[in-house]
Amino acid sequence: MKGWKGALAMLFLYANVALAADSIVINIPSFTLTHTKDGKINKYSCRVGKKSTPTKIGTGKVYVKIKNPVFRDDKGVKYTHSTIRKSRGGKFLKRIKIPYELIKSMGMEINGRRDGQMIHSTTNPETIGYAHSNGCVGLVIKDMLKLEKETEVNTNLATTYKILVKNEEGYTFWRNIYGKEISVTKEIEERIADLWKADIDVIRKAIIKHKKGEKVYIPFKELYKQEKRGLKDIKNKYKEKPDNYYKNKFKKLKNKV
Repeated sequence: MKGWKGALAMLFLYANVALAADSIVINIPSFTLTHTKDGKINKYSCRVGKKSTPTKIGTGKVYVKIKNPVFRDDKGVKYTHSTIRKSRGGKFLKRIKIPYELIKSMGMEINGRRDGQMIHSTTNPETIGYAHSNGCVGLVIKDMLKLEKETEVNTNLATTYKILVKNEEGYTFWRNIYGKEISVTKEIEERIADLWKADIDVIRKAIIKHKKGEKVYIPFKELYKQEKRGLKDIKNKYKEKPDNYYKNKFKKLKNKV
């Protein structure tokens, strides 16, 4: 297979291979944890480490499931209660006794190191979707109960830092929460086989907004739609294959952003 058809075929082949293995993938900027088991995918919202104590990036495995985990302060004293707020850092709502019988925790080995970073339950749901912890990945209690039950020790694990993420409805440029030196345009270039039908002008505007520190979402309705334009129309208009057209247009884009 050649051209864009071959690229898409390889993309789908890779996706099927990836789904075959049990795995946990945590994407830090999007605050998401994706668990794949026996081809079934479950996605959870999570919290991650704050900028000063970031969640480590890399690959590894779940090396242990902790029995009877407890939360302790810096001096090793066990926490017995937790404060619930309306929003992160917001109005105080109530103070609850920590339901340790429902708390679960799993150890993350990343890049061959076990540095104490865990995936565990949190009694502070208002912190989900934020860089809040000392490096651990937190899920609400009901999500962690399900994840822990369905995860085996030695499950493959990856913690990623992908700014550009595709979902069912469009593309999102997530905020660069750790202030890393990254190139969003490079991420687009790496995904050019998947972006061949995108209106690069829309992408360009999104990159400019993203450089100002904003999270940017691009619904597919703002991009070129295959059913409206058609591959034949693009080829006839630009006298070249669609993927080549967007690669050439992307080269011009990089010079402007």
